[in-house]
Amino acid sequence: MKKWQKNIEIVKNEVIKLVLYRDVYFNFFQIVQKNIEINRENIFYDFVEEAYVSLILSGIRRQIKSNKNSVSFHDLLKDILDNSKVITREKYVAQYPDHLKEIGKSDFDRFSEDSSNFLDLLKIEADIKMLKESLLSCEEYADKRIAHFDKREPKNKLKYVDLDNSIYFPKKMLVKYYS
Repeated sequence: MKKWQKNIEIVKNEVIKLVLYRDVYFNFFQIVQKNIEINRENIFYDFVEEAYVSLILSGIRRQIKSNKNSVSFHDLLKDILDNSKVITREKYVAQYPDHLKEIGKSDFDRFSEDSSNFLDLLKIEADIKMLKESLLSCEEYADKRIAHFDKREPKNKLKYVDLDNSIYFPKKMLVKYYS
């Protein structure tokens, strides 16, 4: 469990950075749009936009790619799934101070079925599937245009809403697993 706690901290920091980078980027462009005296037709704004997209896609890709030498949200969930018997209700709740044990039980219920003593594998598998599906278009674009330039076009044209969704879905899932 110590390894998982360390890895969830790494994932948390990576996901928080993505959210913060998004905010910086959109705040920057709001300032530019409000200032009519700024010349928007120059390479600097193209650079900022490309750097933002590359940075975000690289960060998203890190959370979905599987590699034994890396830490990703996908691999963390997969490791929990593969070793689900390690986490029991008793061990999970034991981390809570005495006056918060009921909250610990309630928190564990998010991952188990009807007060079971073990994690519900179907819930974890569903989370892994949702994570992969929510990041798929960004992962493909990152693979074909950021990591290298593939001769094949990405299947979907990437939009800012895709980037936003790919940032906020892991954030939402992180809230579930980080408690």
